[in-house]
Amino acid sequence: MRESIHYKLILSVVLALCTLACSPESTTEVKPTTPDPVSPDPTETVTGEDAPNFSLIDLDGNTVKRSDFDGKVLVMFFFGSSCPSCIGVGSQIQTQLVDVYKSNDDFAIIGLDQWNGNNSAVSNFKTSSNVNFPLLLNASSVGASYKVSYDRLVVVDKVGKIRFRGNNLASTDLSKTVDVVKEYLDK
Repeated sequence: MRESIHYKLILSVVLALCTLACSPESTTEVKPTTPDPVSPDPTETVTGEDAPNFSLIDLDGNTVKRSDFDGKVLVMFFFGSSCPSCIGVGSQIQTQLVDVYKSNDDFAIIGLDQWNGNNSAVSNFKTSSNVNFPLLLNASSVGASYKVSYDRLVVVDKVGKIRFRGNNLASTDLSKTVDVVKEYLDK
């Protein structure tokens, strides 16, 4: 007997809900759903923001500014003066970027020491990594303004916009950097 009371109670609740759901007053227009807008990929590296200017000293004591490279596609290699992976990727950067574009007047590359090593430490980095592009001293504040750590690559286009900011080690982002350089040299 109890089972039949429970059964009837459950059945009447289900019927009541069905009646309410199907009544004309309770019908709602079903709108097609649109997908949520794609949120920015946190690993997205193309920014288009203005490249902050800076003024640093190179190994020869010359003052170098970011604005010195206006009208050029500039690759910035942020390194640590005794960072093993930075030293290791140096020869790859040299062969895949410097050697390929050294005769192109619209291309430039600089290295920026994020570890604020002295002239001797950065000279040793240059020798150990087999690079021949200019290396700048005391660049930790520049790295902070570009929102990068050491062992990272950044590409600035001819009008001073950041077009690539590496989120990975330079060795991982080197092929992407090469692609971005090619793209913006053609513009």
